[in-house]
Amino acid sequence: MQKDGTYRVVYGTDLDKITGRVKLSVVGYGRKTQEGGDTLGGRSATELSANITKLNQALTDDATIRHISLVGCNLDNPTDNSTSTYAAQTLQNLKEIGVTSTSARSDYVAIGPDGRKLTSSTGTDAWKHKDSKAKTHYSFNELTGEVESRVYNSEGTLVRYNGKHLGDNNSQYQTNIVLQLSDNETVKNATNALTKKHPDNSYIAKIDDNGKLTVYDLNGNEVNLNVNGKYRINVVAHGSEMTAIGAEQLAAHITNLQTKLRIEQTEQGRIALVGCETDKPSSSGTAAEITS
Repeated sequence: MQKDGTYRVVYGTDLDKITGRVKLSVVGYGRKTQEGGDTLGGRSATELSANITKLNQALTDDATIRHISLVGCNLDNPTDNSTSTYAAQTLQNLKEIGVTSTSARSDYVAIGPDGRKLTSSTGTDAWKHKDSKAKTHYSFNELTGEVESRVYNSEGTLVRYNGKHLGDNNSQYQTNIVLQLSDNETVKNATNALTKKHPDNSYIAKIDDNGKLTVYDLNGNEVNLNVNGKYRINVVAHGSEMTAIGAEQLAAHITNLQTKLRIEQTEQGRIALVGCETDKPSSSGTAAEITS
């Protein structure tokens, strides 16, 4: 495909004959611009997104591009402080056409004679096949709709989340608590989605009709916690329920939970208000940073 969007099929099925879920591999040279940005095949993320959108228009309604693998050198920054925005921008740009994930490599990339993708930190030797740490996965957060990034090791363990290296725990927080304000099925599903991401250090807090606050582990057992490290509280309910409760009462619920958790105020905490719509988590949920 040319930068102006013109293309031709040189091998394989015509695009209008393809059906089902499609994985698109985009192969080109990864380069840095003078301004410090990234390009793939001489294209910015915006230009590449326009090319892929043009390609998508040639497909029928029976085919949908779901995943895009960006096969170019050094399209991801492997440091703790930041990640390249190229793959994230590409994914965000292509959300409307149904793309749900992208991936990019932080090392030099080569394609072997058998079609396998190889990576190397030097570009001259020690080429590896399926080096998990050299590949960053980008997808949309199920609750907020924001793009998030993940890197896994060879055992499939999450080792980097949104640019930050994680310890032995897969979460950047020592304790994850979901304050579930409703027993509505959608709210319960959202709660389960949040807790199953980090089952080893996640808990669910509920308030009964008498106002009693109880904290449970994921097996439904009541627990008493002493939170003395970095923590996160996700407050989950329908947006309309949060509105009815009001900001003052929500703040009181959170304060009561912090007291219940016996939080020793030595680390930074995060509180996120996750408002669910009637059939899916809202993409406009708000999050508030606090320092405890």
